[in-house]
Amino acid sequence: MFTIVSYDVPSKTEIERLVSSMANNIEAAIAKGRDFTAPDAEQQRQLVNACIGLTFNEISDVFAKSLVRYKELSLQAVMEEKIQLVKKAGVIDYVIPKFNFEDVGGNHAFKEWVLEVEDAMSEEAKAFGCIRPKGYLALGIPGTSKTAAAEAIANRWGVPLLKLNMSKIMNKLVGESERKIEQAFRVAKACAPCVFLWDEVEKMLGGIKSSNSSDAGTTSRVFGKALEFLNDNNDVFVVMTSNDVSQLPPEFTRAGRLDAMWYFSLPTKEEREEIFRIHLGKTGKEVDDSLIQAAADASENFTGAEIAETVKIAMRKAYKRFKEDGVNALLPVDVEAAAGEIIPLYQSSKEKILALEAWAQGRARNTNHLQTSGVEEAHDDELLGDILNLER
Repeated sequence: MFTIVSYDVPSKTEIERLVSSMANNIEAAIAKGRDFTAPDAEQQRQLVNACIGLTFNEISDVFAKSLVRYKELSLQAVMEEKIQLVKKAGVIDYVIPKFNFEDVGGNHAFKEWVLEVEDAMSEEAKAFGCIRPKGYLALGIPGTSKTAAAEAIANRWGVPLLKLNMSKIMNKLVGESERKIEQAFRVAKACAPCVFLWDEVEKMLGGIKSSNSSDAGTTSRVFGKALEFLNDNNDVFVVMTSNDVSQLPPEFTRAGRLDAMWYFSLPTKEEREEIFRIHLGKTGKEVDDSLIQAAADASENFTGAEIAETVKIAMRKAYKRFKEDGVNALLPVDVEAAAGEIIPLYQSSKEKILALEAWAQGRARNTNHLQTSGVEEAHDDELLGDILNLER
């Protein structure tokens, strides 16, 4: 007896008509002496892409605000509107990236892949027949720049960085968790193009196997919605990070849901030198090759986060020494003393790290092209148990 009519957000063609009409109105207003700037063809194309996911009312409102504030149709105004959309939804977090591509040292194979993915997202690549990349899964121990890489990608592409927050999703009311996860995915699609970060995904969706007995299947159904989103997603670039691969369901790693699985290993000596050069360069002190060399030698098996902490401690020690001898410089002795105070994760969790590296061989791409020197040790009898546990 009834016809179901679905009112979805406007299509790209409808937005193009709206933007074109608005541009004509601005040109007419300029002719009457108004102090506006009309968008050219390229700016109109960018505005259309930025407005995908917004409703007609939201687009009209943001254009009106933009004309009042910027005297033009501004991409910045559209991004501010999408930030408001995220905040109003209350189910995902909006993150302001603190890192750019130059802040992430090493990981050269991964960076080359990101540039390839970036190129495949262009309109020319789409016309050529390329399918838009969906994202990747980052494995590795804490402190190896998995989350920082996601921030750097969002910063480089100039798109919003959204973070899935499961504490805002899970709810004790029946059906509420499933509704909220669907709302989170709708908001992410509305903010496309964007980077959607699922940080430490094994903690977010842990307990799937026992879900039916522990929470009446809520976690399992939320997991199913996540898989459905990954299957159908073509606009949002998803970045998952994980510190414990043994907790990851195999469904996440199936080909087609994500484009790659990357293992972020401990940095090699050359990469440690590069990371030290980045962090020491922010201190305002003179940095020479002897300082970099001494720092890299003193930080074997350090993660990127531990290297950053080493620089922070070294500056404190340099300041203390400066008050004693008056030498206003950062010296190798300061960095070596700072590195000696840090107990690296490799030392406290060596077995788990070696087991993880052994598991990643042949299963994930290494971000630095190289295998770490300790991988071969993982075949000792003492470590076989850890490897078998990871396999299970």
